[in-house]
Amino acid sequence: MIFLLFNILIYLRHPKIVLRFRKRVGHFPNVALPQRFPDRMLWRKLFDSNPLFGVFCDKLKTKEYAAARVPGIQIPGVLWQGDQLNSQAIKILQDGGVLKANHGCLMNVFSSQNLKAPELHRITSQWMKKTYGRRKLEWGYRLAEKKLFIEALLVPANGQLIDLSVRASNGQCLLVSCIINNKTENQKLGYFSVRGERLHDLDASTKAESVLASSFELPACYQDCINYASKLSVDIDYARYDFIVSDHQAYMGEITVYPGSGWYAHRTAMDRKFNSILSNGWSLAKSHFFERKAKGFLGLYQQKLASRLHV
Repeated sequence: MIFLLFNILIYLRHPKIVLRFRKRVGHFPNVALPQRFPDRMLWRKLFDSNPLFGVFCDKLKTKEYAAARVPGIQIPGVLWQGDQLNSQAIKILQDGGVLKANHGCLMNVFSSQNLKAPELHRITSQWMKKTYGRRKLEWGYRLAEKKLFIEALLVPANGQLIDLSVRASNGQCLLVSCIINNKTENQKLGYFSVRGERLHDLDASTKAESVLASSFELPACYQDCINYASKLSVDIDYARYDFIVSDHQAYMGEITVYPGSGWYAHRTAMDRKFNSILSNGWSLAKSHFFERKAKGFLGLYQQKLASRLHV
């Protein structure tokens, strides 16, 4: 009964989010007693206030976190950081680098774009005014410092960067994905098991022309990425650990706690398999929500949920 009541309260308090969830995912969320992956991600947004999420939503702090947790891990260098671009920063970017906003996603400018100073100032001014994730309830981004930085550009000798992502829960890796030509019209994506086996049955989630070739082989350092993700994910109930592979060397990228904002479709058999791999491996019982005893009605809900999850 308490789970039904909590779901009703959530629907009344966040009707727009619930309707967007229904449109994107394909069903109304069971937030109070989440089983499916998208439901769990919405539950995280509403109930799990793990302070580390603020660290992971902060790109610069993520670099520090990774270096402390995994000594020796390779991390792209920071060439400049500040609150506002100046002539020095623009010169550094033009010499080769990628300009990023510290406090959100999809806010990058590459030196190859050859943007002039007025356009760079206009773009970065917009970035600095933006509180990323507000509409999607991704509260962790509110804790990230609003800042600009220029990261060293990885330039592989063979001309190809590989984006390799590992989903992991509390030291246990669950699923691997590889992307080449990321964020371009020639992007190709493929999924792999933790053992490195290609999972062709998940290819249906991707347009045929964007599926990674069957002949693609994981880079030799993919096992390094698995090991890094295992160490970085200890005591974290779920996250996606992103790496960049350049010339067979793995570099730490980002730690993503709201991948796709949780709007993962749950309509087809392939959707359900993809989500089940993640939800079955996600140890919700290990979430920060249970580390402190809540009071009142929330405390009662916490007890009931802990009992269901055998916390």
